[in-house]
Amino acid sequence: EKIVDGLFDDCLTSGESIYSLYNGIIKLFTGLRRAYYQKIEEQASTGNYFLFDFKVDLYQFHELGELRQYVKMILREVCEEEGETENHELIDDLLAYLEMHYANDITLNELAEHKYFVSAGHLSRLFKAKTGMNFSKYLMGIRMQKAAEYLENTEFEITDIASFTGYNDASHFTQNFRKFFGMTPTEFRARKRGQKSHRELEKKL
Repeated sequence: EKIVDGLFDDCLTSGESIYSLYNGIIKLFTGLRRAYYQKIEEQASTGNYFLFDFKVDLYQFHELGELRQYVKMILREVCEEEGETENHELIDDLLAYLEMHYANDITLNELAEHKYFVSAGHLSRLFKAKTGMNFSKYLMGIRMQKAAEYLENTEFEITDIASFTGYNDASHFTQNFRKFFGMTPTEFRARKRGQKSHRELEKKL
C-alpha cells in the first residue's frame, strides 16, 4: 500500500495526468498476478476465478481517487490471507444500495464495472455467498415486497406500482408478482383488504 500511495502521491505532486500512472500500475499488476496465481494454486480448489487481468482497460478511470481505490482493492484481495472483512463491507454496501435504488434499472454488471470496480464474476460470487441467491432473484424479491406494501397500503393503480418498483411493463410486473406470491396483484390487494375488513369487524364485535 505504501508503494501504491507513493505512485499516486508522486503523480499528484508533479501535476502529471492519470495516464502517466498506467505503465507503473501494469507492472504492479504483473507482480500481483503472479502472487495471485500462486495463492490459488496453494488452495488447490476448483472453480477459481480470475480476479483481474493486468491488461484491464484502465481508461475506464478518469480520476486518481477511483484508480487508487481500484488498485488497493486488488492489492488487498491478493495479499491478505483472509479478505472476508472487506468483502462483507462491499456486499453490505451493495445491499443497502439496492434497498434505496430498487426502482432503478440496475444490473450487476454495471454495478461491478462502474460502482465497485471489480469483475462481474467476482461480485456475483461474493453476493451469492452472502445472500444465498443470485443478484436478479434478490432484486426481484425486494421489488415484490415493496409492491406488496403499495398494494396493501395505497390506492395506486397496478401500472403505477409497477413503475414505482422498477418495471416499465405492467404485464411483466404482474407475471413476476404471480410467480412470487402465487396470485395476481389485483387478487393480492383484494385478499389483504378482505383480511383487514375482517380484523376491523372482529374489533368492533
